Amino acid sequence: MAYEIREGEGSLFDNSNRKSDASPHKTGKCKIDGKEYYISCWNNTTKNGIKNLNLKFKSMEDIAKERAEALALDEEQEEMPF
Repeated sequence: MAYEIREGEGSLFDNSNRKSDASPHKTGKCKIDGKEYYISCWNNTTKNGIKNLNLKFKSMEDIAKERAEALALDEEQEEMPF
């Protein structure tokens, strides 16, 4: 049985593929209102020295749309005669 994310829950995992300081420290997925979201998480420290986590959520639908647009752009560039 495959792992299924339950409504209102999610998981974060250490990002072992960090390529730069801008890459998230942790990544994962969650489900909110029936939609799945990809989560990016960065460890942060405020100017006052308080440690916190910054989160960014992106819907799986938006990610799929961005990938399709990128593939279409790549195909367009391959068709150019120069």
